[in-house]
Amino acid sequence: MSFTNNDPDFSGFRMKGRGFEINETMTNVFYAVSNAVTPDTGRTLSLDKTSGNGTLLGKSNFADLRGLSIDPITNIMYGLVPSGSSTDLVRVNATEGDAYTLYTLPGLFMVGLDFDTSGVLYGALQSGGIYTIDLSNGSTTQVTTTVQLTSIAFDPTTNELWATPRVVVGQKDRIFKIDLSTGDTTIIGRTGFNVQTNDLAFDETGALYGVIGGAADIGKLISIDKTTAVGTEVGETGYTNVQSLAYRNSGTSSIGEGNELPVTFSLGQNYPNPFNPTTRIEFTLPVASDVELVVYNLLGQEIVTLLSEQKPAGYHSVIWNANDSKGIKLSSGIYFYKLKASGVEGSEFQDIKKMILLK
Repeated sequence: MSFTNNDPDFSGFRMKGRGFEINETMTNVFYAVSNAVTPDTGRTLSLDKTSGNGTLLGKSNFADLRGLSIDPITNIMYGLVPSGSSTDLVRVNATEGDAYTLYTLPGLFMVGLDFDTSGVLYGALQSGGIYTIDLSNGSTTQVTTTVQLTSIAFDPTTNELWATPRVVVGQKDRIFKIDLSTGDTTIIGRTGFNVQTNDLAFDETGALYGVIGGAADIGKLISIDKTTAVGTEVGETGYTNVQSLAYRNSGTSSIGEGNELPVTFSLGQNYPNPFNPTTRIEFTLPVASDVELVVYNLLGQEIVTLLSEQKPAGYHSVIWNANDSKGIKLSSGIYFYKLKASGVEGSEFQDIKKMILLK
């Protein structure tokens, strides 16, 4: 912006500005939100994983912040602020708890939010619609429709989508899985608390947790058995109306075979193959190595780099969602993935395999 002035006595403008910083989340910590009636704005908390005890981070700036979720690639936390016929997608400063609108999603009353293991963001409508949300421009694409929902969460070890239902009368404490290709649900069971589970989150091992408690109740952190859905109280948070729960997980995982390390480098065939919309690529490292995992098209053009970092010796896997480096969904076809590994002791390895995307 520029100004032109011909007043010889003009000394200049005085300008004020306000900025904010979005800090990354910490590891091994649950994040939650207390949407208490008093004070008139929600409060962002951290929760002790072993006791459930909450620590105040700060005011969120919103009276009804829901669906906390942490990007497994950037470690930035996001949330939802539904209002009438639209929802604000917000970013949350994990250090001070303050949140700021990134996009407004018109015509959508979203209550559930979570990233899958490859970094794709999904939002769930209270009415049951499930959408992907493009973080580059705020556009949404409907994936499927299922039952009315309260929350969603992806298991970091399987990429399965878990959820809790919105039930006015009846069994409010059910836990189920959702098939994203059909919208069909598989009931796992009930927590046994006979109240709605406000939100779900998995830790890095795939253990499932939830938060319960009404507007006037002290919220509780619970652990949930993934086989039966039976809940066990971890402890009280110390805050009322706790509606959201999130945990920082990595976008890649290490998968062990006992306590033994692999003796050779290897790159496995992706599974499933053909695939739609996600596939898992596994590889082994006998020593700590600088790893680069890249996807190419039939012309040999680089599509996306899935990994470029040092990884420890062991069994590893990456889940790819068929997005290119700009987050755009790819069309059906044949693609190749190449692993290059440089061991810390000087060893070198590379291999390439073919995979098929079908839509």
